[in-house]
Formats: sequence, C-alpha cells, structure tokens
Amino acid sequence: MSQGCCIERHSLLCADGHALSIHVYLGVGRTDLCSSILVMTPYRAQRYQRDGQRFSSAGFVLVVVDSRGCGESSGRFEPFEHDGEDARHVIRWITSQAWSNGRVGMYGGSYSGFVQWAACKKPVMGLKSLAPVASVHPGVDFPAVNGLLYLYASRWLAYVAQRAEDEMQYLDNEFWTRSLRGVSLSNPAGWIAAAGNQAETLKRWLVELDNYEYWQSLLPDPARIAELDIPALFITGTYDDDQRGTLGYYTQLSERQRGHSLLVIGPWDHDGTRLPSTCFGGLELHTESCLDMLELHIQWYRFTLDGGPRPAICRSPVLYFMAGRECWFESDSLAQLTDRKLTFHCAPGGNLAHMPVPFKSVSMILPGLVPRIGNVMEYEPIYRASSQLLESAAGVVFTSAAGRQPLALCGVPGVTLYLRVACSADVCVRLYAVLPDLSAVYLGASNRRVERTDPQPLPYQFDSFNLICRELPASSQVRVIVSLSDPSLWLSDNDTLTEVELHYGGDCPCTLSLPLQALPMRND
Repeated sequence: MSQGCCIERHSLLCADGHALSIHVYLGVGRTDLCSSILVMTPYRAQRYQRDGQRFSSAGFVLVVVDSRGCGESSGRFEPFEHDGEDARHVIRWITSQAWSNGRVGMYGGSYSGFVQWAACKKPVMGLKSLAPVASVHPGVDFPAVNGLLYLYASRWLAYVAQRAEDEMQYLDNEFWTRSLRGVSLSNPAGWIAAAGNQAETLKRWLVELDNYEYWQSLLPDPARIAELDIPALFITGTYDDDQRGTLGYYTQLSERQRGHSLLVIGPWDHDGTRLPSTCFGGLELHTESCLDMLELHIQWYRFTLDGGPRPAICRSPVLYFMAGRECWFESDSLAQLTDRKLTFHCAPGGNLAHMPVPFKSVSMILPGLVPRIGNVMEYEPIYRASSQLLESAAGVVFTSAAGRQPLALCGVPGVTLYLRVACSADVCVRLYAVLPDLSAVYLGASNRRVERTDPQPLPYQFDSFNLICRELPASSQVRVIVSLSDPSLWLSDNDTLTEVELHYGGDCPCTLSLPLQALPMRND
C-alpha cells in the first residue's frame, strides 16, 4: 500500500455468534470525519486493496467485509439468506466509529450488488447511497432463468464453499466438464455433489425452483424498493449475464427515484462492468467505451454523500453506449430508448419476412452442435466471428434479407414461437446480426421450458433477452437460430432423443420483434 493509506483490521460479533472480518482503508493523517463506503463480498476482502487506496486518497473510508462464512469471517455461508441483516449490522457499526460522519454508501458488483438490495430490505440509519453493479437478482438471472437452473451454480458454490481459495479448480473447465458429465434435471446427484458442503443449497434451490415467494423473500418487497429514498448508481452491460436483474431492480424504483439515480448501460460483459475493455470475445470497441469506473464511483459518492455535483459524465438519468456507432448517448428514461418495433415473420425457406405467411409449415428442432458464437459459459466466450461458425450448428434457422438502411437496435427483443412436444423440452432462441463483412455478432439468447403440448402446438414467448444497444450498418442481416437449450449450460432433461416441432405460418404466426430507435445524432 502507498503511504497515503493504512488498513485497520476488526472482527465484529453478530447476534447469533458468528464474527465478520472487516478491513478498513483509511487515509493516513486524516483528522476530519469522513463518509464511508461499504462492500460485502464472498470473494475475500483482499481483492479490494486497489479500491481501498483509490477511495481513501479521494477522502472516503472504504470498509470491506468478508461475507458470513467466507474469507476470514466465521459462520456458514448461505447464499442470499443473511446478507441483508449482516450488512445492516455493519452499517450501524460504521456510523459509531470515530472517523465516521454518519453517512454510508454501498459498493460492489455481482453478488455484492445483490447485498446492497438485501440491506435495503429494512430501514437502517446512515445508508445514503447505493452503487449496485451487474447485480445478481435471485430467481431472475441466477441461479435460474425462466425456471432453468445453471450448471454453473454448482461450480460457483464449490468455489465460495472453499472460501474462494482454489482459483485454479474454479477456472478448470475440463475438471468441471468431467464432474458434471451426465447430470440432468431427472438425475442431478452429480451436480449436487460437486457443490461440496453447499450441496444442501442446491437441493433447496431445486425444491424452490418455481416458488416465486421463496425468491422474493430474499429481497426487499417491490413496494419497499418503490418507496426507497436512496439514490443509486446502476451499471450493467449489453453482454452482462446479470443485466436482467439490474434492470429489474431499476424498474421497481419510483419514477421520482429513477430521476435521482443514474443508469449506465455499456457494451460490456459481466467482468467489463467493473474493468471495461475495448477488446473481448472478438468484439472491438472504441476507447470511449472504457469508463474509469472508480472515478465514476468517486464522483457518485461525492454527489450523494458529500453534496458535490452530479457526475459529469451524464446530466440525464440514463447513459448508454451504442455499439456500431461507438459513442455514448443520454436519455430521460429507459422506456425512451425504444421508439418502435420492427416485426419479422418466420417463413418457408428459412426466411424472415416482413409480412405474415398465409400457409403453415413444420420443422423439427433436433439435438446437435451448439453455435460457437455466443456460448457464454466458455472460458473465453466468442461474441463476434465469421458467420461460417454458425453453419454447422443444429437448429432451425431464419435469416432476413439484407437491410437497405442502417438499423439502431435499442431495447429488448421478443420472439413468439408455436411449439409442440411429446415430452417436456428446453428450447433456446439465439439472435445474431450478420454484417456486410460476413462476420456474425451475437445479440442475445432466451431459453425456456416447453411443456408437453399434445395434440396442438401452443404459442410460447421468449422474452428473457438482454437489452441491445447496437447500430447495424446497411446490408446487414438478422438471423434467428431455434435449437434445444445447451446441455453444457443448463440442468436439463434434453437428450439425443429430444424432438420439438416448430409450427410457423398460417394460424401459427411465429414472429421476431426487434426494438428500434431513430438513429440518434452524435453528441460530438
């Protein structure tokens, strides 16, 4: 550490007897009272040394806490269950310290973003600011999406169960491929066992999978979020696995509170919401896309804790980056990002047509290779590559004609499919843009379970896509691939015998709805 920062170590005893390990980063020689920033993490407090130095040099005190049962804190880690009460206990401790001015902001992303909302489940004196980045939303984006459980949930639990010490095993894809080979929704034993001493957690999640009340019990009541009087800095990315959770929290705020908060939507993946990069997964972005996240947070806390000016980067409540046009834009609301919808109809010959198709066709969705572009659970996912990589993928493919004009996609797409299955199956819809240079850009995916539908096909909505912010140049095409859900991603009963009938046209209108924005004017 630099000479400008010192670290205090504390152990805070909680009511049920467990002790929380606390690292406090203080500016050396400071005698005035300071606003404090709290982050609680299951990934060991030592990760925040760089942040501690930066925040303390900016005049704040950073308080980093190992979550219950993680790092150097005692007790048992039970994901999502006790974080709120522990956070409120720490906030009360912070406001009693000699260096505290009584004002506390919260910090952190992913699981630490969830902790901030859990802390708001009940009022706590002193909590004045939030900054939830890429926040997990239990039951919405993790450990399950649309009732499908991530295989990754076992891997993550095994990691935190070892107090985040065995990084090599966590990153060993071959080890996890072997460990989870053969598991399914009907035979989850290997998936559960791989979680180590967190096996009971997976069993509970399996039991509660479709129980909305259980997942909601882990969070503040929506009415509580709506009446919160705490400004929040929301940060997510178009490729962020927790984007739906982040936007879910944001949309629950009252209109007044959204006006006092700031939503930043960058072109990033989950990790990029903390450390943005101009190159990842085959994408190449303008350097303007890389914000100094720590500086943005410092400006945010000065604004919300110390009465400073609003962060200079954005005068409006919403800031978003339009990939393809490669610059930032502002909006007064999230809803205003989409001006209209463009509807395509699935048509014979693998076409996406602008008009409804009068006659019905039937195609079979069969098992096979998963598209290599957009496989988000690979160690290094690919988001842009040659469209030839899509040619060998299994599934039913529909492609639009090349567009005559540029298209600004801005919002959440939706797909309606008419499906018939003899046995329940998990189905995935992937969206791509095929650019004039014949590269394919992954736009997103939506998975869901399709229940037995004999004898008639039924309509199913695929509406769990991420929000898109991308301008497509003229001569681009839009491609839809309908396939079985990836067995390396989801706990599923899909197997080599799974078949799904896709009915389209006539009385089974299958459609793709794309959110469009009038091409925005550059603000440079």
